[in-house]
Amino acid sequence: MAICPKCGFEEDARFCRQCGTQVRAVPPAPLQASHDRPLTEPSLGTVGLVCPRCKRQFDYAVVGPQQRYHVGCPHCPANYSIRIVRVRAKNSRGDKRLGRRSFSVRVTNPDSSEDLIEFVNAGYQDFELRSRDTLVVAYGRDGIVQVQNLTVGRYMAISNPSCFIASWAFGPASHEVVVLRRFRDQRLLRHALGRTAVVVYYRFGPVLVSVATSLPGLKPLARYLIRCVVRRIKD
Repeated sequence: MAICPKCGFEEDARFCRQCGTQVRAVPPAPLQASHDRPLTEPSLGTVGLVCPRCKRQFDYAVVGPQQRYHVGCPHCPANYSIRIVRVRAKNSRGDKRLGRRSFSVRVTNPDSSEDLIEFVNAGYQDFELRSRDTLVVAYGRDGIVQVQNLTVGRYMAISNPSCFIASWAFGPASHEVVVLRRFRDQRLLRHALGRTAVVVYYRFGPVLVSVATSLPGLKPLARYLIRCVVRRIKD
């Protein structure tokens, strides 16, 4: 058992489940020692991945340079694809008012071609990416779901910045939407039951908004209920 150097939680894994910081008492993944080797070498070997769904760590054997690798988590039913690229430059811009951050990352692919990876995360937190860092980008059905910096041993879950019902009731830049997004990122996404609730919400939220839009008298009731939830969260 080791203690996370950032938040102090005891962990028996390579990464803290609370903040994503690598637990230093655990040996780093072998890929970290290959920083000076070309990314195209098939000797990348075994890397330590974090599952975007269950957040547990496992070893993944990288076989030759490929544009994408298909991954199945040994701990849960998650199946997703990843890209392993080398960072050239990163630019990010956060918006505290909207509670989101936009990322633009210039990368080098295994075939030495260059690419620009862009995504938006629901949260103001930045993510460390330096030139020549090795980056793993995990893709789900709806796009990027997680980024993992193998060089420094950090990862960050990427969540859709949309909050359908609250945005419909108050507007996307409202205080209520910002509070609910922060609650989602800081509380719900940190445990399995909360992540399941978020997935269900994103699946049925647009349908609920579509139905509610056809009932004009429903918006005042929705605003009242959302304000009650926001007050409870802030308390």
